[in-house]
Amino acid sequence: MKEKDLRLSNVRAFSCIAIVVLHTFFAASVSFEYGSISYIICIVIRNLMLWAVPCFMMVTGALLLDPARTVNYKKVFGKYIPRMLTALVIFSVIFKLIDIILGLDPLETAVTDTIKEILTGKGQWAHMWYLYTMTALYLIIPLLRPFAEHASKREIIAVMIIMIIFLSLIPFITGLAGFDSGFYIPIYTIYPLFLLLGFFLHYKYFDYQSIIIITIVGYLVGITAFTLKYINNDDELLKGLVSNYAFPLTIIGSIGMFMILRRLRISKKIINLIDENSFGIYLIHMIPLKLIMNYIHPEKFGLLFVIIIAVGVFISSLIITALLKKIPGISKIL
Repeated sequence: MKEKDLRLSNVRAFSCIAIVVLHTFFAASVSFEYGSISYIICIVIRNLMLWAVPCFMMVTGALLLDPARTVNYKKVFGKYIPRMLTALVIFSVIFKLIDIILGLDPLETAVTDTIKEILTGKGQWAHMWYLYTMTALYLIIPLLRPFAEHASKREIIAVMIIMIIFLSLIPFITGLAGFDSGFYIPIYTIYPLFLLLGFFLHYKYFDYQSIIIITIVGYLVGITAFTLKYINNDDELLKGLVSNYAFPLTIIGSIGMFMILRRLRISKKIINLIDENSFGIYLIHMIPLKLIMNYIHPEKFGLLFVIIIAVGVFISSLIITALLKKIPGISKIL
């Protein structure tokens, strides 16, 4: 078995932490008055964490597009997709039970509602979208591998530039202008770009410190500025564009965060602990978060309490995941 790459473990571990922070501050934002300082800070922090999911996908690209690995449809259908679909079904049932206990959903229609939500992806637990997306991305991994293995550095750059233009820049510009472009790529989703970016940045690109600084600073300043603009103007259109993973600045920030996190030198034991439990933490963290937000109102305690909630949610999710993985069979899912 190929030895784990600590650089990618860094990216996945910190992405996992960032996702918990993102969801916690977003959930807490509704408790504060719209436009207040506390509300603005919550939304800015939430938007600044949007690099997390793209970086998760970039790690997947770096791992599964690696020419040294064997990733074919037999492995995709035998390992990766069953894991996603099993997690989808099991946690959809668990989440439905929690909603029923909290009085958010009726017991009488629980079975039909759960089946419908699994098939449509329109349940109340919005973070489950990731399982649907990863299932689709696993299907195209074997198609991307020959290109990633045999294409030159220049060819990969060219394809990624085309994807950024048509899947990020044009939709953003036309979205602001209020019209649709006649030019588009038929495979109309940004996520395969993150797979290629992860492969390219990990194997074919040398980290330049100046590029890292420019991307991180540009991301911090740009996201903050656009967020303040749409909040102050109550601009729903701009809000939707900025909150999208295809937003150009989010792509830039994801590149910068991927490169800088690969460089970190932190306790291997801590990083591996988070990395090995990252998928479980992603699935489970919404449970303690929802329970807390259902009974506690952050506006009574201020922003510091939101940070405490985020830490508590992360630690409890890590502990729950680690304990569940001790149950035979569960470790293959989480």
